[in-house]
Amino acid sequence: MILAAHQPNFFPWLGYFNKIHRSDVFVLLDDVQMVKTGSTWFNRTYLLINKEARFITVPVARPSGTVSIKDSLVLDFKWKKRVLSSLESSYGRHPYFKNYIPDISLLVENSSESLCSFNLNAIYHFIDLFEMDKSKLVLSSTLNVQSSSTRRLIDLTKATGCDSYLEGGGATGYQEDSLFQAEGVSLVKQNFVHPKYPQKGSDQFVMGLSVLDALFNCGIDETKKLIMAGVL
Repeated sequence: MILAAHQPNFFPWLGYFNKIHRSDVFVLLDDVQMVKTGSTWFNRTYLLINKEARFITVPVARPSGTVSIKDSLVLDFKWKKRVLSSLESSYGRHPYFKNYIPDISLLVENSSESLCSFNLNAIYHFIDLFEMDKSKLVLSSTLNVQSSSTRRLIDLTKATGCDSYLEGGGATGYQEDSLFQAEGVSLVKQNFVHPKYPQKGSDQFVMGLSVLDALFNCGIDETKKLIMAGVL
């Protein structure tokens, strides 16, 4: 069985859902430490704005001390209006915008001060939308694994009864591959190749955008195909 793990990202990209699709267990790392400065994919994503990939970001509070992302709080709620306004101005005339913006708007407008809760709710929403198996999603905070770095990934793999770990493209440089082998855990490369699709509002195809870009351009069925393809 294959395990994959990732933080609960803010409106993730296609490769994120491809990782869920390819795993038997997908651990949402909700108890990892929030970064002290800057932004991560936990609180920002790319949209196609004025023909360019541009960030939309949710401001989060930066308290002193160590805070896990499940306990992080939104700094202010003006982000809701900004995000919905960006979606309307950038995607309002896209083929499938009117089909899906009502539910996306409800997700944004009904969000609480917990960004982690919002991200989880949005991910669960997309999983349902794409008819993927929600039962494979597990919160790391429920597994009582206290280790860190590569050791943590190995322990999560074993704690969920898996014997293989699905490695994304960004693991190079910090992950100790030899430790997996020493612990009897196989490494599987995701090797996600970003598929192209008809992308309104761009002269040249822009990769790495939020799944919302594909959804508003292509609809559910085609976006599902994009997620389940893209493997070498």
